[in-house]
Amino acid sequence: SQAHNDIDIHLIDPTGTERARGFSAVSVFERARVSGSLTPGTWKIRIRGFNVPTGSQVVYWASHIRN
Repeated sequence: SQAHNDIDIHLIDPTGTERARGFSAVSVFERARVSGSLTPGTWKIRIRGFNVPTGSQVVYWASHIRN
């Protein structure tokens, strides 16, 4: 398996409250899930490097809402 840097994601609702933190298994994918109702408005996805020893890290992200 190929080594990769540890990136964390946080889902922030329109009131500024963190509603979810990312979790990952032994994988390059980071996932976060919000339980319960979604607050209407603009949400933010905060992406931070948790363990990025040198340089920068390219990150690709996507979101999905399931009703």
